[in-house]
Amino acid sequence: MVAKSPVIASVRSMDCLRHTALGLAAILTLTAAGTVGVMRLQGYGLREALFATVTTLSTVGLQIRPLSAGGQLLTIVLVVLGLGVVLYPVALATQ
Repeated sequence: MVAKSPVIASVRSMDCLRHTALGLAAILTLTAAGTVGVMRLQGYGLREALFATVTTLSTVGLQIRPLSAGGQLLTIVLVVLGLGVVLYPVALATQ
């Protein structure tokens, strides 16, 4: 039986922490970018735009008002990017 090195365990722990921090930073960045995009494309206020972005990224998909063509395209991009960005830290946490 091979004993586990404390150095290797420490490196793995730091690697996991780094990946988790990266995932959380990506979620926050995508949320901020989506919020700004919704504010500019749809003319929503900060609260409405943040609500629309969070519901889109969480795949709940509630709509406050009908979306313009630009808003629809932004929603598509947020859903595609959001699924990967949100599921990445979830996958790391469940390993």
